[in-house]
Amino acid sequence: MHKKSAELEAATTPEEKLDLIAMYLERIDRRDRLRLWGSYVHSLFALIPMLFFIWSTWYLYAHFDDIMSTMMRQAGTNAAASTGQSYEDVMKQIREAFGQ
Repeated sequence: MHKKSAELEAATTPEEKLDLIAMYLERIDRRDRLRLWGSYVHSLFALIPMLFFIWSTWYLYAHFDDIMSTMMRQAGTNAAASTGQSYEDVMKQIREAFGQ
């Protein structure tokens, strides 16, 4: 026999039984409230990566020219260092390759 049914049978008067039922309903309500807050927190943790992805996409779109010029400058510097050519010659070749 379950503990709950034993407690319910031990309660003799209808008022005691109703009080016992009310106590169990309060416990259920408290547990459901905790589950609800847990789902809110879980949803917020799920939204963080999505918001980061949206922000990074916007940032890349807004600053694409700056990012590409920095990458081209760095590639030109590395290529000039490895080939022994001057920086301006390598950048000229890169610009010709990209049609700028």
